[in-house]
Amino acid sequence: TQPLNRVRAIFIGYGEAGKTSLIRALHGEAIELGKEPMTPGIEIRDWPVPDTDIKAHFWDFGGQVMFHATHQ
Repeated sequence: TQPLNRVRAIFIGYGEAGKTSLIRALHGEAIELGKEPMTPGIEIRDWPVPDTDIKAHFWDFGGQVMFHATHQ
């Protein structure tokens, strides 16, 4: 057997709470407060965990009321 070395992190919460900004910051991307567009649905991004052989899969759920049913 081989280790999987993967982890899933799910980001849920109200709209404009900073979920997408946190993911962008972890990727070393620029963040403009109040300028980030709302996430439509779910966005999935991979992130290699620094100094490890682990890959994280970030699931960024839209925070608008119409997407709350996807948070179950």
